[in-house]
Amino acid sequence: MKLKNMRISARLIVGFAIPIILSLILVIFALLATFSINNRYTDLIGGELPLETKALESQVYINTAARYACDMVLDTDKSNYAWNQEGLNKALSKLEETLAYLQQNNAKYMDANAIDEVIAASESWLKVLPRITAAIDKDDFDSATSILQMECTPALTAQAEAANAYTTELQREIQTLNDNETKNVVTLATIFIAMTVIFLALTIIFAVRIIRSIRVPLSEARDAIVAMSEGDLDRPVTYESRDEVGEISSALHICQTVLKDSIGEVA
Repeated sequence: MKLKNMRISARLIVGFAIPIILSLILVIFALLATFSINNRYTDLIGGELPLETKALESQVYINTAARYACDMVLDTDKSNYAWNQEGLNKALSKLEETLAYLQQNNAKYMDANAIDEVIAASESWLKVLPRITAAIDKDDFDSATSILQMECTPALTAQAEAANAYTTELQREIQTLNDNETKNVVTLATIFIAMTVIFLALTIIFAVRIIRSIRVPLSEARDAIVAMSEGDLDRPVTYESRDEVGEISSALHICQTVLKDSIGEVA
């Protein structure tokens, strides 16, 4: 439907409705984009970051357990045996929980085999501990020291290297995800700005058309009325429509014709 065929009230309603509708579209787009970004960052915070934390914790617990094992070997009179044994058991319990978490959740965010080397290195180190404690229980501290130096320390080093490699890979994955999300945010912001500019331009264009659709015919009718007041009945009134201005223009044209006929009859 052309604007000239719409009532002025309808045009004004449309003129107010279009900016409102476009604004709602922008708001909906912004909300959807915000929810999408929030969900992705929530996945990152609830996924890869806890994995990194657990990987670091595994190194803390295994180093703590190793320290207690070393203290047990050095405690030749076993004066702190119970204390060291309790600390060792707690550290091992925490280590097992952490490794179990990594095994269960690694495949959700990383390559399924990424954690295997860490688990294998940790298990290799854990297999050495019972031999150390068994030697200590027999008061064979020389054997315990030898096992600690020749087997436990190399196994601990291998586990640390595997854990560091896993953590580095995990940090690289987190950085990649973070970079991608930053790019997504920039892209969404660019789209939002572009949509805002386009919607603003459309609003201005439509507003100008509505103003012109009312101003131009009113100016024509005003000029004809002024001319009539000056005795000029030939000023053309060409605007035709079904709106209020069209009705005025039609009535004005009829008025011109009637006055011409009346003047002609008198003359």
